Amino acid sequence: MNLLGRRTKTGLIWIWTLFLFQCEDPNEIGLDLRADSDKVGAFYTEIDIPTSVISVDSILTSSSARLLAGHYTDPDLGEMTASGYTRFSFGESRLNIPEEAVYDSIYLNLNVDYTYGPGVSGIQNFSVHELTEDIIDTLAYFRYNEIAYDPEPVGTGAFLLPTDQDTTIFYKLNDDFGNALFDSARDTLIIDPDEESTLYDLFKGFAFIADPANNSLLRYNQESGESDLSLYYHEPGDTVAQFYKFRFFTIANFNRIVTDRTGTPLEGIEEQPLTEFTPSDNKTYIQSGGGLIPKLDLTPILDYFDTISDLAFNKVVLEVRIIDPAFNENPPSQLTFYFTDENNRRIRSGSEFLGLRVEGSSDLVRPPFVEDNNNYEAPATLYTGEILPGINPYHQLLLFPPEFGFTLSINHFKVDPGNIRAKIYYTRLK
Repeated sequence: MNLLGRRTKTGLIWIWTLFLFQCEDPNEIGLDLRADSDKVGAFYTEIDIPTSVISVDSILTSSSARLLAGHYTDPDLGEMTASGYTRFSFGESRLNIPEEAVYDSIYLNLNVDYTYGPGVSGIQNFSVHELTEDIIDTLAYFRYNEIAYDPEPVGTGAFLLPTDQDTTIFYKLNDDFGNALFDSARDTLIIDPDEESTLYDLFKGFAFIADPANNSLLRYNQESGESDLSLYYHEPGDTVAQFYKFRFFTIANFNRIVTDRTGTPLEGIEEQPLTEFTPSDNKTYIQSGGGLIPKLDLTPILDYFDTISDLAFNKVVLEVRIIDPAFNENPPSQLTFYFTDENNRRIRSGSEFLGLRVEGSSDLVRPPFVEDNNNYEAPATLYTGEILPGINPYHQLLLFPPEFGFTLSINHFKVDPGNIRAKIYYTRLK
């Protein structure tokens, strides 16, 4: 007789919470079992979890306060190009440049709080362009959106960037742009210091574009006090330079993130968004920004328990063991395991998405990446106790990186076949 009876809600599940254990050797769980006389045995098994990959195309990237720029190539993931678009606004002080002042120069200073890709160890080239089309405050921009910009840059920069700390880089913008902004800014009839729309009408903002020869990506933190557009000038007869700082904080912006997976194991995945896709190399992939999400099918757990009678599971862990990351290609810092519907979308209850929960809490399980083991481990004991009797009807999961990272990074991982598994500890009557 199968005590689980998981296909009927009236089935009995035998869970011995007193026997929960942390070690991987069932003989060390604290039970004094003798094979010749005891009627209970302790067991451990691993079950491979079937996976596929889902492409999510509707990634919202507007009004994020972070801008991406870069070009990155991976033999399995293909090419990724990111470009950031932003307006700039008045600074903390009131715009008040004396009419008799003389223009000196203009610099764009940007705090970089994230880099990704092996090319960061070499010089990376970027350019800044004037937008020729408005960013609309009331529009939502997604990763495939783009707007027009002048192909002739107003500034360029070549940078050697650190991988482990924030840094500030700067572009010296050309004097044609600087003089145009300066002349307009000191004339209140052209730019009204009390009406930002008069600034936007003339200066629509910037596009940050990467050289296609780059093999890395950076992220600008527009919230940082180190990020600004500094306009330098002096008054006649005065040798001391003055400046006015335009800011980027809380203004309209978005990121364009384009991928080309031609010739890779993932070729064709983006032609069928939200559809289960099996890469030609049978690996499992996740990629923030690029919208690659693993899907797990937990049916084998149910099938396994259906073959065994008189048992109680003590501990269930879902492990994702990734391929060793390359230099400056870190995986997501953590994962969230969401339930999915037949359309491969996360299931929502009210304003919240449903997923694996922390026992005794409404919080979702979010296992961190453990660098020493190259893995994530999600506790799934509570979940298993709900799916076996049919209390929880959801048997498939989507693995998401952190929400912030999903839209504002390109962190990825790769998993070889067989390295996503359920690790199950259980006891059984002999």
